[in-house]
Amino acid sequence: MNYRPKLERIKVPLLKLLLDPNNPRFLEDHADRVNEEDFADSGIQDQAVARMTKAAFRLDELKDSIATNGWQPVDQIFVRKLKALPDKYVVLEGNRRLMALRELRKEKRLDEALTSAVDPLSVLEVVDSGNIEESRAQITYLLGVRHHGSLKPWGPFAQAHNIYDRYLQIGNMTDDTFRWDGNIAAQIGAVLSIDVKKVEERLRVYCAMKQLHEVPTIKSIGIEGKSYSLVREAVAARTKSPLKQYIVQDPSTFKLDDKSIRRMDLVCHFSTKDREGAPMRSPEEWRPFAKILADVDREKSAAMVREVENDKALPSDVSAKRQAELRQPRWDRWLIEVTNLLKKLQIANLDDDQTSRTIGARLATILDNLSAVANKPAIKVN
Repeated sequence: MNYRPKLERIKVPLLKLLLDPNNPRFLEDHADRVNEEDFADSGIQDQAVARMTKAAFRLDELKDSIATNGWQPVDQIFVRKLKALPDKYVVLEGNRRLMALRELRKEKRLDEALTSAVDPLSVLEVVDSGNIEESRAQITYLLGVRHHGSLKPWGPFAQAHNIYDRYLQIGNMTDDTFRWDGNIAAQIGAVLSIDVKKVEERLRVYCAMKQLHEVPTIKSIGIEGKSYSLVREAVAARTKSPLKQYIVQDPSTFKLDDKSIRRMDLVCHFSTKDREGAPMRSPEEWRPFAKILADVDREKSAAMVREVENDKALPSDVSAKRQAELRQPRWDRWLIEVTNLLKKLQIANLDDDQTSRTIGARLATILDNLSAVANKPAIKVN
């Protein structure tokens, strides 16, 4: 699909502009789609009007704004000429604004200056596009470029896709020659009014998802855009996070190494339909997994990782069990520490030697802890 349409600025009388009866703002079922040749039918347009006048569309606020402030140049409307009705244009983006203008004219709130500004109305026509679905996708692309983070036509994956395409164009790169360049990211950030760090995050995640999708076993299933947050938690973690060693991404090409790709699929099950049985069921599971990786007992940490990877246990469950274990008194560790401290303690110098006094204080603390535990009721651990 071509996401970059050819646009032509034209002026169209308001009466020749039609509301889109298939507007996704209120379309409930694809079976209800209206055929193009019926768009101009008065009953179809009346039905669209009835839906647009619902409170959720907040037409009154928009009407008051237009009546007070006039028609602003930013209020651009995108249209497509109807093949079945060559003198009519369907509004692909801007149905709410067209509806507001119609209502203002009906209420006789359009003064002479405002009337001359909007009738005929300056619009952008999508030229030589395919069907209406393709045209809508093209308009969504344009609005996404202009309004990242404000109009919200896309989710983060679609935004990442757009940023990636723009990055390749500006940097004159291909998929194979992609390299991180902060200056290019800064240019994109300035255009889209987003922070360079956000540009980097989007690119990191998109590159990782693109690479995962190229794995044959994963490609047969298809990694979906909704997995963006899941991948993000792994590859966009903070620099000091132990996840950076578990999932390794090249700082320049943003490529995952082979071991990291296997690990991602091992815990996320991208090669399994609906990711069935994946221990990493949600993005939040990466956080307890990071605690598992950071455990100071390296043998225990490795065992817990195997429990997640091989036994498919939830990281949150494994981590919770480990935290409960750490809260239990460890007599063996304390006794070993007492023994080691006693070896260092010079009884004869207890009152005069600073080191001995420090050791003595530590011994007293341990003995107090042991006494406190001994006086507690027994705790049954399953």
